[in-house]
Amino acid sequence: MMNGAAGSIFSNVDDLSQWMLLQLNKGKFGVDLKKQLFSTVNHREIWRMHTVMSADPNPRYNSHFSGYGLGWFLSDVIGNLKVEHTGGLPGMLSNTVLIPDLNFGVVILTNTSYDGAGLFSSVANAITDDYLGLDNFNWVDKYATYFKQRES
Repeated sequence: MMNGAAGSIFSNVDDLSQWMLLQLNKGKFGVDLKKQLFSTVNHREIWRMHTVMSADPNPRYNSHFSGYGLGWFLSDVIGNLKVEHTGGLPGMLSNTVLIPDLNFGVVILTNTSYDGAGLFSSVANAITDDYLGLDNFNWVDKYATYFKQRES
């Protein structure tokens, strides 16, 4: 049986890298960024908080807000906007993280099920932390402990 992706999108790292660049460039794309898929006004609306959520109290990131825009989770890390989303179906999990203030983006694609969520989150967090200049937080160990405690 064939499953359609949650957003009806089948993609790969190359496609998602281009898509992240489009997001980081506020809808512009192409060699000279002269093409525009969506306006700056629409881009602001996409990344505007529509649903307020509780901010992560982890002092590591000094976060002040958290919420959901149009298809994106929004928060701040060390004074920078963080835009991210995960996706998944059985056997496929993904995590996309953007920090537009730093022109940074990372996408993690895995062939795993939901019990592998700690893996793709650990990798995304470790890469993001390294880019932000933070110390090694041992994300893999933290997630492993978290998931073991949930099983109990």
